[in-house]
Amino acid sequence: MLDIILILVVLPLLGIFVSSLGIFFKRRVMEMFIAVFAMLVLLGELTFSVMLLKDLNNLKSPFTNTLTVDWFSAVLTVIISGFCTIIGLYSVAYFERNQYFKFYTIFFTMFLGLILTVLAKHLIIFFLGWELMVVSGYILVVFNQTKAAYEAGMKYLVISSYGSLSFLFGIGLLSGVVPSFYYNEMGRPRDTLIGNFALAFMVIGIGVTAGRVFLNQWLPDAHPEAPSPVSGLLSGIVVKMGIYALFRIFSLLSPSMDYNSSVGGLMISLGILTMFEGNIMVFAQFLRKEFIDYKRILAYSTTVHLGFLLVLVPVQSTAYALCLHILNHGLAKILLFLISGTLIHRFNSRDLRKLQGVGAQDKVLGLSLFIGLMSLAGFPGTGGFISKLTILLTFYSISGPNMNLSLFLILINTFLAFVGYLWILKKLVFDKPIEDHPVEVKEGWIPHTTYIIISSMILLLGLYPPVIWLF
Repeated sequence: MLDIILILVVLPLLGIFVSSLGIFFKRRVMEMFIAVFAMLVLLGELTFSVMLLKDLNNLKSPFTNTLTVDWFSAVLTVIISGFCTIIGLYSVAYFERNQYFKFYTIFFTMFLGLILTVLAKHLIIFFLGWELMVVSGYILVVFNQTKAAYEAGMKYLVISSYGSLSFLFGIGLLSGVVPSFYYNEMGRPRDTLIGNFALAFMVIGIGVTAGRVFLNQWLPDAHPEAPSPVSGLLSGIVVKMGIYALFRIFSLLSPSMDYNSSVGGLMISLGILTMFEGNIMVFAQFLRKEFIDYKRILAYSTTVHLGFLLVLVPVQSTAYALCLHILNHGLAKILLFLISGTLIHRFNSRDLRKLQGVGAQDKVLGLSLFIGLMSLAGFPGTGGFISKLTILLTFYSISGPNMNLSLFLILINTFLAFVGYLWILKKLVFDKPIEDHPVEVKEGWIPHTTYIIISSMILLLGLYPPVIWLF
């Protein structure tokens, strides 16, 4: 029987090795070989991640001591592999051929970090995967090597380093109160004062990547300056690893926590504050007179949806709702960031005013913008509607005055976000162009094919939600 866990780790390593060969063999044939090989690795990873989820109950591997899976991590492995496959395909058209070996080497390094983070059963393995993800993320943010990219990358690196050090300090404190760093052998460290301090430092450290309020200053700078496929990677996958990590840490160190506990209430409050912060900053971008940055608006929009995810973290029974919103938000946000790559290639601008009305001239682009924005807004018929409805029903099913207030505040943020997405849709699709936009641009078939695939998935998840059970 194939060792699926081993294959899931080896395939990204193989991708790193083959992609890095381009450093020594800079030939046109080698460049195309790297692109084709990268897609084969990604499709293989997606295939084996689906096999892993289907054979979850019969899983046997010598690596289950350090790498293991449950339903939550298995579903996330499928989501990560699927998202990376889409981004990897789009990147073939986005980057120059002489950039393939650099991009895919770092891309597969991040992919390996994501897989290790999700499949880890040991806290140190988790931290190593986390650092691979963070460091490779910095390199990808500065990939364009512009001054603005270096400034955004430095902010990302400094703030993320603070988060990593905080998390590592928490691990150090934890070493004094737990018999082992294996998840199933930790016991109940929150029964001790040191254990509570360890939890606090680890949650603060993870909160940087999770885009939590007061710790997300890197996000609105890194997303706009990174190449568009990297922006999709950061918003669609990387920041969600912060949510996954918070969920995991709370399940290990505070298994009895619920919405009525002090820590649970604090997490809900921080999640709602994160929503308000994101919505306020989105509307602040609309009021700018000199430059309305499309990608920066999408970055702040990510903050809003991270708030929706943060409020679900305190209770372990919400894993289904978490997976559902991670999937639906990731699809919509990757779609919109990849579209930004096409718009930048065509018009050399991220200013919404210069992009005004572009969706009316390119029907595939316009329809994809409509589907992506409406899914983020939670419009019926899209996947975003199903996941947002699941979150609202989760809160509605919990009694108590505090939960009623939380539900009311979440509804307010849902409405504010909806208005914001309608404004963007009006600008990009329904408004008249200020000047004629060139439509005939030699971009090949890959970008539009990618948009059609993602848009179809968003509609499928909205019109037939049980499709997720096919996994």
